[in-house]
This record gives sequence, C-alpha cells and structure tokens, in this order.
Amino acid sequence: MTTQNMREQQRPPGRDSGFRRDIQALRALAVMLVVLNHLWPNRLPGGYVGVDVFFVISGFLISKHLVKELRRDGRIGLAEFYARRVRRLLPAALLVAAVSLAGVAVIMREAMWPRNATEVVASALYVENWYLAAKAVDYSALTDTASVAQHYWSLSVEEQFYLLWPVLLLACVWVARKRRLRYDMAILVGVLLVFVVSLVFGVAFTVTSKEAAYFVTPARAWEFALGALTGLLAGRLRLAPAFRGLLTWVGLALILLASLAFDHATFFPGIAALLPTLGTAAVIAAGERPARYSPALFMNLRPVQFLGGISYSVYLWHWPLVVLAPHLLDSTLTARHKLVLLAATIVLAHASKTYVEDPGIRMRWPAAAPRRTFSLMAAAMAVLVVAAAAQIHAYGVAADREVAALAEQADDPCYGASALTAQGCGDAFGPAETSPGDPAETPWFAPDGCVSEAGVRDCDFTGTNAGPTVWLVGDSHAEHWQAALVEVARAQGWHLKMSLRGGCPLVDAETEEYAGRTLPPDERNACREWGRQTADRVVAKQPAMVFTSMFSQHEILDDGTGRSQQDQYRDAAGTYLRRWADAGAQVYVIRDTPLTAGPTTVQCAAVNEEDPVDCAIPRAAAIQEDYVALAAEAVGHDSVRVLDLTDQFCDNTRCYTAVGGLSVFYDENHIARSYARSVAPAFLLAYRGRE
Repeated sequence: MTTQNMREQQRPPGRDSGFRRDIQALRALAVMLVVLNHLWPNRLPGGYVGVDVFFVISGFLISKHLVKELRRDGRIGLAEFYARRVRRLLPAALLVAAVSLAGVAVIMREAMWPRNATEVVASALYVENWYLAAKAVDYSALTDTASVAQHYWSLSVEEQFYLLWPVLLLACVWVARKRRLRYDMAILVGVLLVFVVSLVFGVAFTVTSKEAAYFVTPARAWEFALGALTGLLAGRLRLAPAFRGLLTWVGLALILLASLAFDHATFFPGIAALLPTLGTAAVIAAGERPARYSPALFMNLRPVQFLGGISYSVYLWHWPLVVLAPHLLDSTLTARHKLVLLAATIVLAHASKTYVEDPGIRMRWPAAAPRRTFSLMAAAMAVLVVAAAAQIHAYGVAADREVAALAEQADDPCYGASALTAQGCGDAFGPAETSPGDPAETPWFAPDGCVSEAGVRDCDFTGTNAGPTVWLVGDSHAEHWQAALVEVARAQGWHLKMSLRGGCPLVDAETEEYAGRTLPPDERNACREWGRQTADRVVAKQPAMVFTSMFSQHEILDDGTGRSQQDQYRDAAGTYLRRWADAGAQVYVIRDTPLTAGPTTVQCAAVNEEDPVDCAIPRAAAIQEDYVALAAEAVGHDSVRVLDLTDQFCDNTRCYTAVGGLSVFYDENHIARSYARSVAPAFLLAYRGRE
C-alpha cells in the first residue's frame, strides 16, 4: 500500500527539489488510515483507501519525473530508472520481509510456517498481489488467516507499475514520432486510454469477482493513470488561491468520507474507488501554495511531515507486528497493546529510514552501474527465497513426525472426539498437538486408495466382497466429513463415491450468495448445473446410502419467490433428498457443524494455545439452524434421516476448539482432518443407530 516515493528524504523544499509538503501530508494521512484500519477495523472500516491515495501519488510523481526526462532528453534511461527504484524500494522491503520470516520461525507454530514463507517468497519476487488474487478465487483458501507478508500486495502492484509505465510512455513517444504528433499530446492520449480501459475493467471485474479484483494490477492501473493525468493537466490550471484552498479541503473530505463510509462489503475497487482517488487528485491539483483558510497550517506541521517522510517504513513494519504480536502475547490485542504496537511501528520505521532506506539510496558502488544494483537485488532475493524454502522444508519434516505420532495415538480412548465421552481423560480440552491452518489438517485432500475421474472421487474398499455403494455429496461442509467417512468405508468394505463442490449447496435452486459474497451469474449457473448432474448421477447409480451436508446458513438461495431461506431450502433440497430415497437409497443428512464464533475460532485458538478452553462458547450460541436438516424432516420419508453429531463437538454446556489433544477446526468453519477422523467411530454408531 505504499510507493517508492513515500521514502523521499524529509527536507526543506528547494527551488527545484520537487518536494511538496502537501504530498508529504497526503502520505501521512494515507499510511495512518491503513494502520488504524488494521488496528481498529470497526472504528475505521474503510481505512484501506489509504492504498489508493498512495497509488495516485505514485502515478503523479513518477509520471512527472519520466515526462520531464522525455522532454529534456527525448528518451528514458530504463536501466537507470529501474536501478533507482530498486535502491529506493528493496533495502527496507527485503529487510522487513527477512525479519518477518525470522519472527514466524521463532514465534509461530510450525503449522503456520508454509503459508507465511510462501507469501514471503511471493513478496520478495513482487507477485504477492497475483498470489492473493489466485487465492481469492480458490474456495479452499477463502478462510485462510492473514500472513505476515500479505500487505506486500500493494508494493507488488507498484513495482509492476514501475516496470511497465516507462515502456508505455516510450510507446506514446514512438507513436508521436511516427504520426508527427506533439509528445505531450501523445502521452496525454495514451495515459487517458489506460485510465478509461482500466477503470472500465476494474468496475466490471469488481462486480463479477470483487475479491480478486482488489489485488490485480489491471483493475488498479487507472489509479496511477489518474495521478499521471493530474500531473499532465494540473499545471495548465489557473486557480484562484481561495479556490485552491477549497479544493484541498474538498479532496481531504472525500478521502476521509471514504475511510469512514466504506467497509469490507463495499464493491471495491470500482466506482467506489473514485471517491478517495479523486480526492487525492484534488489535493495534488490544488498545489501547496498557501491560501487563506486552507488546511496548509495543519498539513505543514512537523509531526505530519515527519510521518509522511517515514510512511513507507511505517507501512512495511506495522503489519508484521500486528500479525505476530498476538502469538507472542498468547492473547488477542487490547487497546493498550495496539497503542504499543503503533509506537513500536514509528520507532522501527524511523530507524529503518535512517539506517536502511536513505543509505540504500546514497550507496555509491551500486549507483555507479545499474548492473551492480541488479546483481545485489538478485542476490538478496535469492537469500530470502532460500531461507523461506528452508522453513517450508523444516515444516515438512516436523509434519511427518506429527502424523506418525498421531497415528500411534489413534486408538487411545482419550484421543480426539472420544475424549468427550471417555472416562478418566483428565483435561479433555487442554492444549492441542495440531493447529488450525496446518496444511496437514486441510479437509481438502485426496484419500489414499481413491482415484478421481470426471469430478467424482472413487474409493473402492470392497476388496473381494460385493460391498454396498455409498455416496458423499454436497459442498465443503460435506467434504470435511470425508476423512471420517473414508475410515468408516474402509472398515465396512464400502465402495465410496464422492461428488463435492465448495461454496455450492446441492439444491434445485440458484445460489445467490456465499458467505457474504454475491455470486456472478456464470457461477450461479455452474453451481446449479453441477447439482443437477450430481443428483442425476446418484439416482442412476442406485446406491445403498447417500450422505450429504451443507453450509446452509451462509449459502443464500434465490428461487425467485422471495420466500424465507427455510422455505426455499425445504423445497430445493427436499427435491433431491426425496429423489434419492425414491430410488432406493437410505439418505442421511449430517447436521451442520456447530460454529464456535466464526472467524475468531482460528484466531482465538492461535493465541490461546496453552488454554484453548478460553475459546469455548455456549452450546446454544454455537448451534445454528440447519435448513437442510429441516428439509430432511419435512420430506416425511422413512429413508431420509438426520445424523446429529453435535455431541462430538460440544458437551452439555459448551462447544470447543480443542478436544482430546486435537484442534477441532482447520479454519473458521471446517473441521480439521485429524479431528474428523477421530469422529469416525461415533459416525459409524450414529448412522447404524438410524438404520
């Protein structure tokens, strides 16, 4: 969320220095919006627009510099330009990434190493934004917790801008020469074209895939172009001093309005992003000439200018501190903790600017030749990548040991879910040996002995016997039961088939929304068509049993009637349940898993490793209405029954995040693989009791 230009030496403005106090103040405002949003998201829900302020500033400053070089020399020294960007950006960025990686190794559990190390690599290579965009459309990653390097996505966008922008301007000059046009006009048209095309794409892509659009460079390029247009056009404006002051006030008001009015549900970027970006452009266009009643008095204050001068490092340091601190403290952050983190961020930022950023810019040996700068860059990146790879390998070794240790405990009567009912287990809700988010605990996996073909996972455990065919179908809340069902199928000699699609309930209706995300039309159609094909396939195979489960509370249907979700699910889910039962199958709807406070489940467990019982919540609060279970009861068919396994997660009073030495959840709403496997005996007893 920052830029190379954030780090300019804080100095008095000289006649030709290009230094502007108003822009320095904008940097200070932008970085504080971002930091406060991360520390107090409910107080400043739209503080993320600080990123957009930085993007516009970068577009303005870098374009102004490049156009000046073009006018003066008729060319751009690409190697020198890229080398300057490297010397300005990379020393501090790679230092913070390295410290963050070390912090992960020292403070976090091994299960959290792979995710963080992978994102450190993506950040070091400046492709973090594309990595996060890919995860944003990957269902299995939607509930991942944030890594220490996640904030590098905006730096990746900026580096990609720096890489391509000079080439675009050179292309405009080439066209101008061919067409005998004025350089300024060709550049203006080229930048305007980027602005329009990128804005249109950003608006459209935000509608269809808001999560991915937030990170991808094409959806953000127009913000840099807006800054460039401001630089190209603002100099031609002749504004009265009073109007300049008013324009500055209006611009600041637009930025602050966006930071207060927007939140995570806002369709952003897109049309909404025009509010903070136009506000930034207005402040820049107004210029820094003091005018009566302008905010210059406040913007020129020394603390504001100081903060603007260290804004790049503030942005770099604040996020790793926010992520690592709860693990170090073994508690969620209090207001006092957050104030200490804010102060620590300022201290670290000032130190890194003084001893890393500024010396990096002034180093003579790499500045003497671009190739020296690039060689140092490649070497530093390589060291960081190797260190991250070593951390991932270390996790793999530790994970293998953990899997072997868990296998030895599997028959222990106090292991996993069994501890809820077994006698003499001591502290059944004590520290877990597994961790939320551990890749080894993901519910999305290919079980041994199974093959996949045409979207169906086939697990034939019948051996020489003619065992029954059994289907597991549904969304990810059916899939997280596969670890348990595979154990049962292997023990019972079943031929188990699975057809599963995350975020897609298996019902005869369109799914309008999943977990707060509105689904685009093509995704809705694909989901419903998959449901129809799966339902037909099950009927055609005439299985002995069908198991299903769905995340119905967070998968919103739209059958066009406007009825309640319970009524829509009663018909849409009931249609398929009845068809399978009429085809001769015994149908079991697994009641949805109790939720222990949604996304706080993983966060709480991560910072209360020694006392996970602190994350338990009342049973009544954890158990949600399950519309598919209600639909099964409404079908009124003897072969359609509900399996309620709530007692495998809760006792009479509370539901837990750790039971019998295992973490119950993989993420905010999916069961961890080892825990699901530990429920297998109870699963077997439950379905037999319903036969």
